[in-house]
Amino acid sequence: MSDGEELRVDPGVLRGAAGGFRGASTDIAGLGVDVPLGDAAAGMPSLATGNACRSAQTSMADQMKAAADDSREFAESLDKAAAGYETTDRAAEHTIRSNPLAN
Repeated sequence: MSDGEELRVDPGVLRGAAGGFRGASTDIAGLGVDVPLGDAAAGMPSLATGNACRSAQTSMADQMKAAADDSREFAESLDKAAAGYETTDRAAEHTIRSNPLAN
């Protein structure tokens, strides 16, 4: 955005995007991509491959949790931004309406 351009924000669009990110967070958290690695590790518990699978399982679970958390936090930020824009708009409307020249 360059100087002089007007920023227009639709809080409803922000809230819709927030809902999408919340849904993505839930979907990511439910993927269970680490489960097959745990199953593989259980099939060969005394082998180095089993240990590698357990290590990879932990890493994948941690990464999926982080991705789900990031998506949820971004959704919260979008919701806060929408609320902030609405609060600012209401305050500006009140200021304008309370001006005697506006009546």
